[in-house]
Amino acid sequence: GVVALFPRPEAVRRWLERWRAALPESGISPAEAAAEMGVANPVVIPRNHRIEEVIAAARERDFGPFHRLHEALSRPYEAREETVDYERPPLRHEEVRATFCGT
Repeated sequence: GVVALFPRPEAVRRWLERWRAALPESGISPAEAAAEMGVANPVVIPRNHRIEEVIAAARERDFGPFHRLHEALSRPYEAREETVDYERPPLRHEEVRATFCGT
């Protein structure tokens, strides 16, 4: 499950148990909480390794990766089969160690 995605899964598991126990006291149902999280947390985000792919391809005059990422980000709160690759974190060899801001 999702807990395995974290470097300290036991800490996340304990936090989830406390959150689930506190939820009834908040007056919000699990379904309402899930719906609220769904509109506040995008499924697709512009991760650094994807931005780097777009930049590298554009330098070679290949704008396909840009258009695919742009399309994925046009509806970031929807889980779609065609954008599932944009949801995953980078593999070890894809990690970006430094980013640069042009603003």
